[in-house]
Amino acid sequence: GGVQKWVINCNWKFPAEQFASDQYHALFSHASAVQVLGAKDDGSDKRLGDVWETAKDALQFGQDGHGSGFFFTEKPDANVWVDGAVSSYYRETYAEAEQRLGEVRALRLAGHNNIFPTLSWLNGTATLRVWHPRGPDQVEVWAFCITDKAASDEVKAAFENSATRAFGPAGFLEQDDSENWCEIQKLLKGHRARNSKLCLEMGLGQEKRRDDGIPGITNYIFSETAARGMYQRWADLLSSESWQEVLDKTAAYQQEVMK
Repeated sequence: GGVQKWVINCNWKFPAEQFASDQYHALFSHASAVQVLGAKDDGSDKRLGDVWETAKDALQFGQDGHGSGFFFTEKPDANVWVDGAVSSYYRETYAEAEQRLGEVRALRLAGHNNIFPTLSWLNGTATLRVWHPRGPDQVEVWAFCITDKAASDEVKAAFENSATRAFGPAGFLEQDDSENWCEIQKLLKGHRARNSKLCLEMGLGQEKRRDDGIPGITNYIFSETAARGMYQRWADLLSSESWQEVLDKTAAYQQEVMK
């Protein structure tokens, strides 16, 4: 219960963008942590990339500034830092979830999400947070642990442990991310960075609308579709005189993307 709060020396848009669009950092930024945590009793390793090899689909969603990247998988232990009671709970409740929600919605989602501008969460890891800007160089994080209401106390405790050890103020993955954001913040103050255009072209021109019930503009999970949409929405809000003007600019941008 409760909320954990701490301050990171970076602009709020870095964490918001990562939770909206940046799946591709994981194998590089978190490799050392995953190697340690993914070790099994028999000496073998559970690799972070396993979910990409077994996933039914891998896509990124980006529209109206919101963003999400996720895999559809039947594996309840898709994230190597979430196992034990949590994995058992996903296995035991899968049939009920499929009956209640249908095949697609019942699939395990391993991924990241951001509701524009500053509400983020991770599927399965049980962390939800709000990024509170504190000027251009700092953001205050408010992090919550979320669990299924119907879960047992044991499962809820397992969710809390996984969220705290991975994404709390001292979490091993949180440290990796925070260091990246802080160092980028420092570099962008330099002369070269301030006079160079930034590149957000990953997956450009590959966007599509799906016909299987998944809404919005999508792309392959390793892309920057959601990041481009997030910054476009932010720019539209800053440059518009009315809400209707924001909507018109967003519609024009999305039409251009889907040409």
